[in-house]
Amino acid sequence: MPLQQQCVVRTERLTFEEVLGEEVKQVVVRAIMDLTQMGKLPVAQVIDVIANAKITKHRVVEEKVIFEGEVEIKVIYEADVPGQPVYVAHVTVPFSDFVDVEGLMPPASVFLTVTVEDVSAEVVKPDTQRATKISATVVLAVRVRVVRERELEVVTEVTGPPQLVVETDILRVRSLVGQGTRQIALRETANLIQLGKPPVEQIIDAVARLNIEHTRVIENKVLFEGSIEVKVLYATKSQQVMVVAQTLPFRDFVEVRGARPGMDVDVDVRVEHISVVAEDRDNNKDKETIVKTIILEATARVFERREVRVVTNVSGIPGIQVERALVRAEEVVGEGMTQVVISERISPAQEDKPCAQQVIDCRAFTRITKTEVIEDKVIIDGSVDLKAIYESKAQAAHVVGGTFGFTSFVSLPGARPGMVVNVSTRVVDASCQIPSGLTPEEEVCPPIDVSAVIELTARAIATREINVVLSVVCPGETVTGICAGVITGNNVNIRSGPGTTFPVIAVGNWGDRVTILQEVDDWRRVRLPDGREGYIFHLYVRCVTPQG
Repeated sequence: MPLQQQCVVRTERLTFEEVLGEEVKQVVVRAIMDLTQMGKLPVAQVIDVIANAKITKHRVVEEKVIFEGEVEIKVIYEADVPGQPVYVAHVTVPFSDFVDVEGLMPPASVFLTVTVEDVSAEVVKPDTQRATKISATVVLAVRVRVVRERELEVVTEVTGPPQLVVETDILRVRSLVGQGTRQIALRETANLIQLGKPPVEQIIDAVARLNIEHTRVIENKVLFEGSIEVKVLYATKSQQVMVVAQTLPFRDFVEVRGARPGMDVDVDVRVEHISVVAEDRDNNKDKETIVKTIILEATARVFERREVRVVTNVSGIPGIQVERALVRAEEVVGEGMTQVVISERISPAQEDKPCAQQVIDCRAFTRITKTEVIEDKVIIDGSVDLKAIYESKAQAAHVVGGTFGFTSFVSLPGARPGMVVNVSTRVVDASCQIPSGLTPEEEVCPPIDVSAVIELTARAIATREINVVLSVVCPGETVTGICAGVITGNNVNIRSGPGTTFPVIAVGNWGDRVTILQEVDDWRRVRLPDGREGYIFHLYVRCVTPQG
């Protein structure tokens, strides 16, 4: 029987990234380093400890993401022997853990990042003899984000009799526009004489730590800038172990077709390769120059955010049939910005550097070390590396600087503990200058005032669950009449008759339009766009809009 046009339903197809779960898991890794087994001398005291972590693999099981990784721990220590030389002991420790994601079923797209939140090392004191063991503890933060690409035909409007009650809401989704990858090569040299360090006898190791400070989307490109801190450990001719630390800025782009200003972007940069060599560039048989080559791999994923008013429920008519689906959408709860001003005075003389004649350049690099979401605010801990490049009285260039910590907050109305927060930084201004009004004693070897204005931008994100309406059938509207239909699965077999014993005449995919002609048991007779008729199992096709 023909359909009675009691309800008119309008729909829209959405393709978006659905967040199945996002968690930050804290993992504590402990290790006991036995110096005797390593062939190292006993320890008098720990000078420094460095840790580098990475995720090696992960797998998705029902309602869980299991991940594995390893932490490389390097301890610089003073040996408990005459002369107290400095040595390095290192160990690689595996770790594994999991996060629970309700409703997760493989396969799924999983993105994992790991950061070192804290690292410490201490000497294990023996009862009588010299200490031969060091205890190291590393605290990791592993962020696990599970998403899937989802495509839904959602109802956006329903009209009908006056008693019809239609409830709507705003659904905010983001869909993947595209992604791209690019390799970046960095090369930097360090003159040890200018740094006040002895020449190299042997390179021991190098570690690097990355920080992305700013991203921007332009037409078909993603621009990003950041810094990488590289620490090189080397042995001198006297077998002392020295550390040279440098922070290198980088700025580059990744091409992403379809990217436009205003779109969201996720940028992930990792160290793919690092090598360090020592060179004798002055032909004086001393290797006084360190050359670092670093290969980075940058991946950018660009998203477009959309706001669609969707129907969440339809009522008011007895016997109305409403089909709904649960959608988990990521929404920005709040976004805010603040500025932090860092001002310090540094002295070249205290760092055994030549006195400054004039400042040539000034550089600042920022790093976020910790974020915490409280009610309506996000607390941000970080640091800024400030370096002054100056000319000495001998007209040689030198570098002096320091790392200065800061704690600040950004107001985010609506933010609550447990929400995910994204924080980005930008150096608004950096200044290095020899101050005026110095005393005669200070003018002999003047200090340098360094300052930086840092812009902090924070965005709190929450996952919202919303039930959206997929189809509406009012009383008197059945699929025994004619209606517009849509296929709700991929690789759906369309058969010549109502049953699996009939041959397949065509294959349909999600969103393909058909005309539903009749219901036969659990099958629906449909007309394809090319005029052919066939049968689809009722779970894979539904009525969308009545046709008159």
